[in-house]
Amino acid sequence: MEKYNDLSIISENREPQRAYYIPFGTAEGALGSQACQSDRCIDLNGVWDFCYFESPLDMPDQIRDIAYSHSLPVPSCWECYGYGQIQYTNINYPFQYDPPYTHALNPIGVYHRTFFSPGTEKLYLVFEGVSSYFELYLNDTYVGMSRGSHMQSEFDISSFTHGGINTVTVVVYTWNVESYLEDQDFFRFHGIFRDVYLLARPRSHIRDIFIKTDIRGGIEVEADFSGERLPYDITFFAPDGTEIAEIADPLLWSAEKPNLYGVLIHCGGEYIYKKAGFRSISTSEKGELLINGTPVKLKGVNRHDSHPKYGYCTSLADMENDIILMKQHNINCVRTSHYPNHPVFLELCDKYGIYVIDECDQETHGVEYALGLCSLASMDEMASNPAWLPSYLDRMQRMVERDKNSPSVIIWSLGNEGQFGRNHIKMSEWVKARDNTRLVHYERTAFPNKAYGADQMKIDPCVDLISRMYTNLDCLKIQGELTTDKRPYFLAEYCHAMGLGPGELQDYWDLIYRYPRLIGGCVWEWCDHAVEKTLPDGKHGYIYGGDSGEFPHDGNFCCDGLVFPDRRVSTGLLEYKSVIQPLKVVCHDMDKREFDFTNRYDFTNLSERLFCYRVMRDGEITESGTFQVSAAPPMKRCGYACPSGSRHRHVSALFWKYT
Repeated sequence: MEKYNDLSIISENREPQRAYYIPFGTAEGALGSQACQSDRCIDLNGVWDFCYFESPLDMPDQIRDIAYSHSLPVPSCWECYGYGQIQYTNINYPFQYDPPYTHALNPIGVYHRTFFSPGTEKLYLVFEGVSSYFELYLNDTYVGMSRGSHMQSEFDISSFTHGGINTVTVVVYTWNVESYLEDQDFFRFHGIFRDVYLLARPRSHIRDIFIKTDIRGGIEVEADFSGERLPYDITFFAPDGTEIAEIADPLLWSAEKPNLYGVLIHCGGEYIYKKAGFRSISTSEKGELLINGTPVKLKGVNRHDSHPKYGYCTSLADMENDIILMKQHNINCVRTSHYPNHPVFLELCDKYGIYVIDECDQETHGVEYALGLCSLASMDEMASNPAWLPSYLDRMQRMVERDKNSPSVIIWSLGNEGQFGRNHIKMSEWVKARDNTRLVHYERTAFPNKAYGADQMKIDPCVDLISRMYTNLDCLKIQGELTTDKRPYFLAEYCHAMGLGPGELQDYWDLIYRYPRLIGGCVWEWCDHAVEKTLPDGKHGYIYGGDSGEFPHDGNFCCDGLVFPDRRVSTGLLEYKSVIQPLKVVCHDMDKREFDFTNRYDFTNLSERLFCYRVMRDGEITESGTFQVSAAPPMKRCGYACPSGSRHRHVSALFWKYT
């Protein structure tokens, strides 16, 4: 059997997963530079030689015999540059269902370049994301292989390289046996789509770090070593950047107030700098989600990595723009549907304040079509098959180990629409043994045909949340009043934003605010998926499923976002912003110009805000100014009377900003 179809081989010579970090050679560099500027990091992003083969049978027997006639930027998706087949499917597998086999042709993209090795004792090659399976060669010698498109793969290449010029070749396959675990609702892109870099390190060094905090100021830094265990020093920095000897009475991290402390670790000539947040995650007897002991509502979205020109490949600016746009529209939560995002995305969520549901790259939705919706066969085909257990665990473990130091991650998700079975229970057991500070989520712990009504099945205890999709309002009310299950009720997906959607947002949030057990949800979805293309008339347009002659496909079902592919805002997002705004204003007495303010912040007193107002008559501003209100703690009300003045026809808008 070909290695890419062999389920028993998950990886070869890949390093055990560790937390994401970039080492530096100086403290100044670690504290003041971006990761790509590290003197220990050699950036391999850029133009690589490239060769495309329609089938493995077309490949030369020897890697050294490949003739490279083209080039391709890295990171990128090769479909965006004219190679392969652009294809969008939602549930259907894009190949005939016959596990462990996939597509008979299985096209291959081969990447090649040279690099300079500084000749250090240890040299590691890191891939942040490759779709879907790849084999690595150094100087025409096989090094290893890895699966799992959206996870980091790191290789110790010290024994395969020499000081000076070396060659690296990466053979990327379109499909592999674990493509059955990556059946998400998106365009199927391929290639090296995230960063590639080298890390030059001493023989003995810190391999992994686990930063554990508590809200009383306790902090523990666990370090795991490669080679000899070395002594290490730790320096702490306050959120304002001031060096501090200890952390007492810390400023807590939340989406509203994302206070971050700096942790600088010095060991063996290396400096590793990470940001840490002090926060706690728990649930109450009422089924509330508690952050730092305070009930919180998740006003979220489901977000895919998606760019109209570059597919899965999103830059730092793209990710930051998404997060800022979310914050501008009152969104405080992202579900990384349905795979781990770039690790830098989580650092941005730490910085700006976004709660993250970090989702494992595991979805087998197409099994339901192949074997019958909700049949026992479809439930057990992979989810309870022990042959697939190592792959399930590998994906979960790599995500948790990589992202365990991000304070923004409050929930680990076992995956999406992948049936439910013993393999998921094993995943949950491993997570809770490794990190018991976060909650565990999985929506498919019940048959889908029992998930939308009042007769929902008992939800397995391996999850800490009751999670459902597209629950109707009647059922949501029943769940809000339910007292037999103390776990929070979460809408993993709701209010589908396709066409004129989302609908009934206000009705949903009236219930969510009414019942403590209803903790909010994530609208499906953040952005439209589409591929930008130059049309015959020279204009730019978007293509969807079926526009590239592919089969199967699911048409324009990929266009169901709150923003358009280029991130223009839809009216649906404006409605969502209004519904989940942290301030509710009601005119109490128009003659006296008295207003009631309801504070829907979780951690912010209204006295901390400066309000701006405008009064308009027939479209013209007749009055404007600023004011502050008396103290109104979260979820409390206060009144305010506008200054006396001429009578006005109506108040058209109220604006507020941070002081």
